[in-house]
Amino acid sequence: MISNIPYPDQQDLRFLQKWLERPSMGNCSFVGADRNVYDDENAAGLGALASRNEDILTRGLLYLFPRWYHGIFVTPFHHLFGRWIKVR
Repeated sequence: MISNIPYPDQQDLRFLQKWLERPSMGNCSFVGADRNVYDDENAAGLGALASRNEDILTRGLLYLFPRWYHGIFVTPFHHLFGRWIKVR
């Protein structure tokens, strides 16, 4: 049963690594024998409790659409009106 536990998604593992490093977030680096437990060379020994079994439509809605929306609408709006709103 343990060998059937799925590996963590690379994106999730990267997020965890960055979160542990940030002073404003986790800032709880491990010391001692556990300090490298989430490094890339040890990733083969990690498991995820919930795997990402997403189809292409779900991935598009979760990851691509927000980037597209932000690039098309939010960034230009911020460039046009951000300074004006910030001053007032």
